Amino acid sequence: MRQLLHVAVTVLALAALGAAPVPKHLMKEEKVAPAKVVGKWVPKERPELGTVEYTKDGRLVMNCTASENAFVVEGTYKIEDGKLTETLNNAGPSPPRVITKLTDTELVITNAKGEDWVMVRVKDK
Repeated sequence: MRQLLHVAVTVLALAALGAAPVPKHLMKEEKVAPAKVVGKWVPKERPELGTVEYTKDGRLVMNCTASENAFVVEGTYKIEDGKLTETLNNAGPSPPRVITKLTDTELVITNAKGEDWVMVRVKDK
């Protein structure tokens, strides 16, 4: 009887673990075509913060417009194995972040804490 109870508890524990959602930062990153990142992007929820532009030659330009003292930051970026690493001028490289979604209109980048940064592509005028 006791052995049956141990088996039942073990099965229930394994079933509960199997049903638990996988944290976003542990999910398999999307296959990313680096050319698809090229373009100008704005934060989906807060477009007034500014833009990030990724160029085909690996440069990036951030136009920060959130305050009355708008400024521009330039740097470089690289994409390897679905991970985005940015290096801003006068700063070291950022920790790599996983590109979890990339379409023609949306870019979702997830940091090590599992927090998403959702960007939408700026349409050419």
